[in-house]
Amino acid sequence: MAADVVASPDSEPLRLIWCGRLSSEKRVFAAVEAVSLVPDCTLDIYGDGQLAASLRKTVESAGLSGRIRLHGPVDHEKCLTAMRSSDVMLFTSFGFETQGLVLLEAAAMSLPTIYCDPALSETVPAAGGILAADPSPAALGAAIRLVTENRAKLKEMSDIVSAHPDIPRQSLQTKKILAIYNSLVGDLPA
Repeated sequence: MAADVVASPDSEPLRLIWCGRLSSEKRVFAAVEAVSLVPDCTLDIYGDGQLAASLRKTVESAGLSGRIRLHGPVDHEKCLTAMRSSDVMLFTSFGFETQGLVLLEAAAMSLPTIYCDPALSETVPAAGGILAADPSPAALGAAIRLVTENRAKLKEMSDIVSAHPDIPRQSLQTKKILAIYNSLVGDLPA
């Protein structure tokens, strides 16, 4: 069942969330740089990994500690609760993910997504997120800016994601796979 997400008031900064393993293929530094380009937003980062120390140093040396908060490793329930308290999922992986479990969790929490890998569009409901023009921090920043400057767009995306609560359900995916299987073997003799 989808969770109710309460968007931040238009007068408050946009609340972005990033969840995942702090490793190079997840591109967390692209998220930090993108957020640094847009003053009217915050970013909460949940996760741990080999880049944790250098990420903390980067955030502190850039003077972004007031807008970018590093929460470290948390249990699954706390991460989902944090998603419910956010406005948008920022998903920076590119050319690496085959599905993006975090995208499915965001959809289950009725959370729109800003992402940069067109291969992941099948996981984000049409118009329930923003596909950045390319994977660069500048393009991700432009997508963030679009939402910070147009909160009606955020509401629109949230409503669309909320209308598709079954996207992450395994039963729905199993039903699709069985339909494909049956269509392929339906004409074969028993």
